[in-house]
Amino acid sequence: MAIRAGSKSKVVLAPEPELSAGQLAPNRVLSVKLRPGEDVEWLWTSIAGGRYVSGYRIVRTRRPLRGKKDKRLSWEETYREAAREKEDWSDLDALA
Repeated sequence: MAIRAGSKSKVVLAPEPELSAGQLAPNRVLSVKLRPGEDVEWLWTSIAGGRYVSGYRIVRTRRPLRGKKDKRLSWEETYREAAREKEDWSDLDALA
C-alpha cells in the first residue's frame, strides 16, 4: 500500500502479545500504516500460553451522526421534553 508523501498517514502499533518472549511467532504483526479516515481491527491468534496479533483488517473510521456542538435534541429527549410540558393538543382531535 503506497502512501503519498505529505499525506496525513499514521502508524498504529499492534497491542502487545500476551505470551512469553520465547513463544513469539515470526508472523506476528508489529504495526499498521493508516490513511486519514481509516481505523484498524486486530486479529488475534491463540496458542497454549497466550495469544498474539497475527493479522488486521483496515476499516473506515466511524463518524458520529451529530457533532458535539449540535444542540438539537434526540428523539428520546424530545419525547421527554414534550411529556414534561403537558401541552393540551385536544383541539387537534377535531381535525382527525
